[in-house]
Amino acid sequence: MGMMNRVLLFLAALLLLALSVLWLAVSLGAVPDTVWQNELLYALSRKEGVLAAAVILLLSVHLLGVSVHREDEDALARRGEFLVVRSETGSCQVSLAAVRDLVDRTVREARAVRDVKVKPQVRRRKDKKTGEKLEQLELSLLLTVGREARIPALEQELEQKVAEALQRSLALTDVPLAIRVTDITDAQPVRTQRVV
Repeated sequence: MGMMNRVLLFLAALLLLALSVLWLAVSLGAVPDTVWQNELLYALSRKEGVLAAAVILLLSVHLLGVSVHREDEDALARRGEFLVVRSETGSCQVSLAAVRDLVDRTVREARAVRDVKVKPQVRRRKDKKTGEKLEQLELSLLLTVGREARIPALEQELEQKVAEALQRSLALTDVPLAIRVTDITDAQPVRTQRVV
């Protein structure tokens, strides 16, 4: 549910709460019959009352539609959190965070890389011929490299390693990869020892 629908749901819940309290007060006799009947007749005869009723009706219809609307399988992916990987036997949703971690570990294996920020993104479009929904994973790497790095050779090495990792783990091919070197440093690589 989107943020706007959450706000509308909150307002509807507040309105329902106020109506429930008012109904309870009238039922228990806390408000005299003549007072609430006069106020109700006055509110119903005003243009503002009719306008408020129309807005509440539209709000109710909208929230009803949202509540019964069935999201298709790509709804989470449209929010940019998942990539749908399809095969002959079905489909699987893979978190973009998982893709980011996979690529991050793969890139850090290169000797000249000191730091990396991986930005995965899923582009969606419809095939003009078939009308089928297509997804394309795109990766952007922001690198900090050591002074010893030969950047053109490093770029080729990283493109090959990332392509192999994505093919092996996710069966993805032809993933666009944009590599940007943001800093060249003298700092030594930080290698963490793995504890088994």
